[in-house]
Amino acid sequence: MGSAVTPATSQQFPPRTGLVDRRASDGDEAGRRSTAHDVDLAETPRQALHGTTGIVAEANRIYYGQTALRYETTETCVTDRHAQAYLESRLAQALIALRSGNERPRALDACAGSGNVAVKLAARGCDVTACDITPELLAIMERKTRGLTNPPRAVCAELGSFLSDADRSFDLVTISSALHHLEDVEGAVRQLVSVLAPGGVFLSIFDPTLSAGHGPLTNLAVKGDYCAFKIRSHPKDALPGLMRKFRRRFRSGTVETTVRNSSGTRRLGASDHVGSAHVDSAHVDSAHVDSAHVDSAHASTHVGGPRVDESALNGDTLGATAEFHAECGLDDVWLVDILTDAGLTVLSHDRTVDARYAPTRGILNRFGQPTMFSLLARRPTQDPSRSHNQTAR
Repeated sequence: MGSAVTPATSQQFPPRTGLVDRRASDGDEAGRRSTAHDVDLAETPRQALHGTTGIVAEANRIYYGQTALRYETTETCVTDRHAQAYLESRLAQALIALRSGNERPRALDACAGSGNVAVKLAARGCDVTACDITPELLAIMERKTRGLTNPPRAVCAELGSFLSDADRSFDLVTISSALHHLEDVEGAVRQLVSVLAPGGVFLSIFDPTLSAGHGPLTNLAVKGDYCAFKIRSHPKDALPGLMRKFRRRFRSGTVETTVRNSSGTRRLGASDHVGSAHVDSAHVDSAHVDSAHVDSAHASTHVGGPRVDESALNGDTLGATAEFHAECGLDDVWLVDILTDAGLTVLSHDRTVDARYAPTRGILNRFGQPTMFSLLARRPTQDPSRSHNQTAR
């Protein structure tokens, strides 16, 4: 999910200074599979997907492998100038906020996709590791970074598997338009901030706010914006997409989840009452997501996250499963609590209007509620827990 944004008022940072932009142009045909040796396939998760990473991760790998070119050429957070300007401003804030002391910050772009963030960080002089589960997207990123002196290192791996290496440490961790793609959002955030060095910064951007907090006009405007995008960008898929939506809503085999934590019901997606959600995004029509419990004998379990009925993953539900929390959204206030609990200081909590087209942005700005959020947080320069962990190693 990613659309043009109208920034909300948040904590102010100094203007960008001293940041080098050596962005390379992409002269190659996007969407071809790369045979470049730079893509690190040693950590490919294919063998462990169902037992360890879960069906949502598998859905992301398959779906975005099939639609890599379409993602790169039509995904709004990648192609829209408003979204790009907002992203540039947030990256500038993140780099200014760094207190790690490294002249060339070590950056991790988690769920990097085709390099929307990684390319910008490399152009600004960062030592970038770009981790994504889809090799086809990483291949596009590599072609876009051939002109850079220090291009990102591409690692094809499931995020949890990559982060489980206790020796990893980064000054900056970014995740763009991706938290809503993950089964276990809390677990992922805690893992991401656990690899931050003292003084390091965490930045999330382009994730949806809870739709349960939106009024009818906001929901109508968002759906209308999506329909206009679908007809304009993917006209041949408009009718097939409608049929997929119809089949998912009115037949059995829906994607079912059980959401729990130690206190009972876990605040994932639409807070404590997920209910039914219909996922809409740039490339996904709708998926029926129920809060009904799934028999563990018929579920693929991701430790710490929801259980998903694997038999429900098919041609009709593949994309919607990849965009697991897209329409119900995420509880950004809850994520602030998680970051604080992990010992970070939240520097900026942006809640913004997110839309593909100017008329929709105008309606939402005047009558609606914020539909997207971005979080910027920093680990203290003196972090006892981090020091203790490094000493133990």
